[in-house]
Amino acid sequence: MLYKGEWNKSGQRHGRGTLIWPDGARYDGYLVHDMQEGYGRIIHSDGDVYVGYWKRDRSNGQGRYTHNDGAYYDGFWLDDKHHGYGKEVWADGAIFEGDYKNGKKHGRGQFLWPDGSQFKGDFIENKMEGHGVYEWVDGRKYDGEWKNN
Repeated sequence: MLYKGEWNKSGQRHGRGTLIWPDGARYDGYLVHDMQEGYGRIIHSDGDVYVGYWKRDRSNGQGRYTHNDGAYYDGFWLDDKHHGYGKEVWADGAIFEGDYKNGKKHGRGQFLWPDGSQFKGDFIENKMEGHGVYEWVDGRKYDGEWKNN
């Protein structure tokens, strides 16, 4: 790994710097005691990009992860997982906006499918569960309780 940037008295990467891994991945941002901490950007070797906040080498706080196919997640993170409010957009045009917990849709949210169908309601561990309203593009609508999708 190559590093160019600031160091502390203990010989640790500390402050603003750039890390470049052997596979070509690159991090530009802040480090504290040899760990990504604060605001930074990483470009993975496959072209995926994360821009946002870090704590102890993990995405934590507000950030945006963009995949090389254009899909992205923009929202809050906790230890490299979607956690809190966020918006996820897939390459096919599907969109979810709402609450996440430990990397999964959990709480209130809205899912829009590429065909125009939509669901607004409760999610538990990535599944429609609880109260919700599903609307099909042909005008049909279901407003009621959901269990396991």
